[in-house]
Amino acid sequence: MNENYMTYLSAYTAHHNRRVRTYGGNIITEKGAESHSTVKEVKNYYEAMAGIDSTGD
Repeated sequence: MNENYMTYLSAYTAHHNRRVRTYGGNIITEKGAESHSTVKEVKNYYEAMAGIDSTGD
């Protein structure tokens, strides 16, 4: 997977878990974060960009 996506996923997970420590809720892992809609949208974006780059458009 794209390095930018992996960086985003790590940052998203850390941000989510900081908020959980402050406001309560469930701690997540990067695998768990992949089911969040925001992360799915970012993943789709990076996959689409990779497709554009590989075709030379």
